[in-house]
Amino acid sequence: MTAKRDRQPRGLDVKQLTVMGTVGRRVSPRFEALFTLAYFDLSSDLRAQVLQQQLSASRDASWVDPMIGLNYRLFSWYFGYRYISYDYETGNGINFQHYDLQQHGPGIGVAWSF
Repeated sequence: MTAKRDRQPRGLDVKQLTVMGTVGRRVSPRFEALFTLAYFDLSSDLRAQVLQQQLSASRDASWVDPMIGLNYRLFSWYFGYRYISYDYETGNGINFQHYDLQQHGPGIGVAWSF
């Protein structure tokens, strides 16, 4: 019988959670000024093998960012494409973290006015 070693696969795993809340104020019949608070939570895990040794490292970061924008509206449904880019730095020396990320994709929504 041979013994099997438990080995994690080599690679980099990055997980991101983004939660956004937006409020708007109509400034004309079709334009709306927007204010958004966005919460970002990132974690990354690196696993590598150097010679016969398994190495791993992990980093986590979370922050809140405000955003402003304009919206042009037809009826109550929103269809669009969003592109968000952010550059986050924290710490120094061995604790320095830098995230330069872009997030993009299609979006759909419904608005309720009151």
